[in-house]
Amino acid sequence: MNESQRSGRAGQPAHAPGEAAGQTSQALSASAVSAVRCAIQAHLDGRVRPEGMRAALRALCAEGRRRGLRAEQVVVALKGAWASLPEVRRAAHDAQRAAVEWLVTACIEEYYGSSHRRTPERHTGAS
Repeated sequence: MNESQRSGRAGQPAHAPGEAAGQTSQALSASAVSAVRCAIQAHLDGRVRPEGMRAALRALCAEGRRRGLRAEQVVVALKGAWASLPEVRRAAHDAQRAAVEWLVTACIEEYYGSSHRRTPERHTGAS
């Protein structure tokens, strides 16, 4: 396999599976990842409304941009925080999928500062 085939994007080296996630967690501060993890947990418990969750995502994205991360790298960190929550592992698959889809969409919108933001109802692990 030549370098152009291994490259994820033109001019950017490809990474081994799992390597990008490790680099992302090192590139974002532990406090930023912990803050978004706590916000997700509170959101799932109904203690944080979608606007509060977006504020946490906005802060995560702002740090990611300051550190030169691409949107997909910030999403990898978000998904890592999501997957680390015990509530997520206990939730029904459909509820998990809907919640993570909303989180990823909101994260991308916050990263790029989209003016087309949606604020759906709170997603819980219950079905």
